[in-house]
Amino acid sequence: MKSLLIFTIIGAITTGGIINQKNDNSLKDIPVNSIYHDMTEEEAKSYYSGINVGDKGDALLDKLQNILKQGQVKLKYESGNKTSKDWDGYYLYERNYDLSPLQEDELSGNYHKTDIWINSLYCTSPIYIDDSINKGTFKYLDTDGNEHTSTFESSKGSFDREHVFPKSFGFNNHDDVGYFQNCTAGCDVQNLHIGEHIGNSVGHKNFPYGNVVEKNKDSEIRSSLTNDVIGYKGNNKDGIKVFEPLDHDKGNIARSIFYMAARYHNYEELDSVDKTPALTIKDNVSNDKGTISPEETKDTPAAYGELSDLLEWNIIDPVDKYEVHRNNLVYNAVQFNRNPFVDYPSWVEACFDPNYIAQDGSGITFDNYQTVENAGIEDTNKYSLEIVAGEGLKNKYYWFEHFDPTGISINFNVNGEPVENVEFELYSGDQKMTSDYMFLGVGKMELKAKVKYNNRYITSSNALEITLEISKTQAIILGVIGIIVLILIILLIVWLRKKKNRKKVKYLENKVNKVAKEVKKSKKKKKNN
Repeated sequence: MKSLLIFTIIGAITTGGIINQKNDNSLKDIPVNSIYHDMTEEEAKSYYSGINVGDKGDALLDKLQNILKQGQVKLKYESGNKTSKDWDGYYLYERNYDLSPLQEDELSGNYHKTDIWINSLYCTSPIYIDDSINKGTFKYLDTDGNEHTSTFESSKGSFDREHVFPKSFGFNNHDDVGYFQNCTAGCDVQNLHIGEHIGNSVGHKNFPYGNVVEKNKDSEIRSSLTNDVIGYKGNNKDGIKVFEPLDHDKGNIARSIFYMAARYHNYEELDSVDKTPALTIKDNVSNDKGTISPEETKDTPAAYGELSDLLEWNIIDPVDKYEVHRNNLVYNAVQFNRNPFVDYPSWVEACFDPNYIAQDGSGITFDNYQTVENAGIEDTNKYSLEIVAGEGLKNKYYWFEHFDPTGISINFNVNGEPVENVEFELYSGDQKMTSDYMFLGVGKMELKAKVKYNNRYITSSNALEITLEISKTQAIILGVIGIIVLILIILLIVWLRKKKNRKKVKYLENKVNKVAKEVKKSKKKKKNN
């Protein structure tokens, strides 16, 4: 959950939208034609009326692209809206309306651009903007909720316009580094977010997003604004270098990337300059391909990653009120299209999960539309998952043996009621344990079970312990190998010494021969004289 980004609500939230309470005098309900109106479920179904229950895969993505491009306005990169003034749009839709409730004088659409709290990617708390972004002073909250004040200076960091789906992956070009500013995809604010500078330029850059295996001091990325750890950069389980942000950013990032791969599913030429790329999401994506121009994606979409981790992030960090409000404000006032994966986060699987599609998943439904009322609220269901050791369990392994899940089962309950026939996976730390996993090493391993249920992951509260040892036969073989290696090393040392001595003898022989030649030459010369 975004526990640091979204705080206990200050203004009251109603069906009509954001309501501010001040001196016990609430504002009137937000009118439907206001930019602050939050789309209702009925309105959402109308917006996505070209889609049918059960749609999935490329056919669904084709339909979504047609819907998302209708009415979309190309924005100015600098402002995030149709004006040319710096950061104008971001003050509206990146604002934290819990900490900076909507004021009555803003109902006309003239929103505040100073003295407001904003949300930023790669920050551990919202940031209070006193004057304007990257100018004057700012405030932030530590983990205890205490305010700290600082000043925007080059040595103390700043904010960037962060392309979550990097512009080098399909909507820039090789010759003109600013080409993306002429491209609808390059200025799409469903993908452009305020981002802390170091998190953008050092952490993310154009690396794929994913889970870092070794999180340590060397992989830490720290904010130049607050000095807090804001992410990690290192290798994932497949050896691909990735950037892993903090948990409260993961869902926002994943849903922005999924939006881009839906909105720009197929290559199009809007005009002679503005060409929108074909984008997709995969695993094992590196950032070493250089800049990919839109034209290069006509036949082969630009692939970004890491898909398996982004699918997980969409679940572990669900949609919150901030995302709902941002989506509505972008739609109502700025770009006039929506992120379908904020509205219906469960659609992600039907669009992008190859396992879901290959296993003939049932496709999308229009259940669980994300409103202000249900976004960010913990599921009231109480889950209980226990991993169980049964008959035939193998809990001791020797080197080169493969994992055997025989005898392992689970007890899974929802609200105290058992749920049968739930598929589960086994993990040891971040390592998924399957029958092709081969053991190397000695010591102890803990096995936990994980199930996916109701669009979330649940991990077992207990663990099974596995012992890793070396068998007697393996120990004897290792001993023999060790003796052989030792003998070889000794023989090598003796040979090197002999070789060195031979060189010395040869050197002395050459010296003696040289002296003998000189003596002989001297005698001959004396005789001639």
